[in-house]
Amino acid sequence: MKFDVSVVQRSDNDGNMIPMINVVFLLLAFFIMVGQIQRMSVLSIDPPKSLSQIPQEQLEFNLQITSENDLYIDKNPIERADLKQSLEAIRSEASADAEIELLVRADAALPARDLQSILRTVFEAGIVNISLATQPAFSVET
Repeated sequence: MKFDVSVVQRSDNDGNMIPMINVVFLLLAFFIMVGQIQRMSVLSIDPPKSLSQIPQEQLEFNLQITSENDLYIDKNPIERADLKQSLEAIRSEASADAEIELLVRADAALPARDLQSILRTVFEAGIVNISLATQPAFSVET
């Protein structure tokens, strides 16, 4: 009686996967560290486009205005009628020689007359350093 004694060879493919897994993790770590980190806003605001390529630094206070005319001061909701009082309170809390700087992030869908009315209220509250946030109209290759 003769038995078929063929040798069954097992392929060890798991050993070849380890270097590829290492490369994937190194690429993942590279892109996490190199990627641009940007502060996320709680609100969905689409600022208007600007031809100016000057980046805006983060200012002391933020006033965010949604397309539905909802107002937020530093992520805290505020009623339109209470805007002037809130800004005057911020102004009075600051020292006399300190300049209050306000960054206004308004949605591009907000009507200009509504934005103008809000900016007038901000000016009447005594805040004169106001910046309007925009986004680049086109990207400039450097």
